[in-house]
Amino acid sequence: MAVDREGKHEIGEPKRWIADLIIRHQLHVVADKRKIELKCVPPADIYYTLNGSNPKEGMRYEAPFEIGVEACQLLVFAKAGEANKNTQFSIPASGDQRVQIDDHKPAAFTGEQTHQPG
Repeated sequence: MAVDREGKHEIGEPKRWIADLIIRHQLHVVADKRKIELKCVPPADIYYTLNGSNPKEGMRYEAPFEIGVEACQLLVFAKAGEANKNTQFSIPASGDQRVQIDDHKPAAFTGEQTHQPG
């Protein structure tokens, strides 16, 4: 609870705050092997699946893990105290050079972009 000692702001009822967990992944390609690294901020217990099943019942993440060459859906569950979060990542097939669009990230333009009304 925060208290305004100067009396400039109204004091209300305390409210419980639970942190939003941010889960990130990184695909590492070394020689002919692909590995996935997972991180969560703030730190949390992380569980994952690659077969579409519930990640809460999946493998506990301990270290980067190897994946095959095919495309897959990585489902992730993180838990830290009362905070928890589910998310999913699309992992492209090895050699797939198409642009991967993440619907959860804002669009960013690089370079000078202009739009001409049509």
